[in-house]
Amino acid sequence: MEAIYPITALQKGNAKIKAEARERMVHVTENGHAAFVFMSEEVLDELIAREREDAVLEAQMIASIDRGLKDFEEGRYHEVDSVDELMDIIKARRAKNNPDAA
Repeated sequence: MEAIYPITALQKGNAKIKAEARERMVHVTENGHAAFVFMSEEVLDELIAREREDAVLEAQMIASIDRGLKDFEEGRYHEVDSVDELMDIIKARRAKNNPDAA
């Protein structure tokens, strides 16, 4: 559950809000409406790191999908009837690309 407090609680220097902001983002309302967020530098750094990781993963996923679409458009794909057949194709390709690993 999100931490939500009115701005008056923050203005009073509420120790509970400060302690909570050391652990997670605290939402502050003004006149009953969302207005601000309050958090420690550590929480902010963690949030930025998570968002960066998500952005990298998203970029990698988009690049993988683009490569897959290009492979499909250029006819580089296999039609298979079973997972076992697909695994055989994968094993053969791995053996061809890395004969010393077999």
